Amino acid sequence: MDSTLTVGSKTIEMPAQIVARPALKPLNPMEDKQSYSQVESNGSIVTKPSVLHFAGFKLNHAHEMKLKLVNTTGKKQRFHILPAQTPFFKLKFDKQGDVRPGLSQEVSVVFHPQEHKYYYDSVRIHSAAGNLVVPIHAYPVVANVDFPSRLDFGAVKAGESVERSLQLGCDVPISFEFQIDVVSSCPDFEISPTSAARSHGIWEYIIITAPYCLTVQNCLALG
Repeated sequence: MDSTLTVGSKTIEMPAQIVARPALKPLNPMEDKQSYSQVESNGSIVTKPSVLHFAGFKLNHAHEMKLKLVNTTGKKQRFHILPAQTPFFKLKFDKQGDVRPGLSQEVSVVFHPQEHKYYYDSVRIHSAAGNLVVPIHAYPVVANVDFPSRLDFGAVKAGESVERSLQLGCDVPISFEFQIDVVSSCPDFEISPTSAARSHGIWEYIIITAPYCLTVQNCLALG
């Protein structure tokens, strides 16, 4: 129900509920109607590296990588570095103003992951010579797998079979895929499975040899 407010001889009707108008986000001329698609160099500035990869990470830990913006011209260059667009990445740097020829502006990119998933962001550089972007990718990886360079079955009698197994593991709670390509096949060797999608944990694949004759056989496989 509306109420009234009397000010002198005037009576003003007041609504029962007043909702404040949300403040509009001020426009940033470096973001509004600007394109950031050029990678690595715009002819005046070179980004080293051109892409940042956080391959593998620990949750709730800070992971940091360095980025350099190098002035490759013969005159001073001024550019602006825009903030990251997601809360998982922070950019830290001491703003130098004009960067002299051959020198660089160093940027620290700090990543704070909160769950095992793929993350994407970018470092955007606004420059009169052309805007640049440095893509940032972050993703979990499976555990390092120690593949033997050679698997020796020893002497196996004709008609008998010998089995060897190798373990693969993933210590992050994600699903991953693998594939084994047989480069040089041999009918006496069987590899199973040659491809699969697995959840995290330890599991194994099996190599079986079953020779049919008295000879030396070999098989080459890549994982």
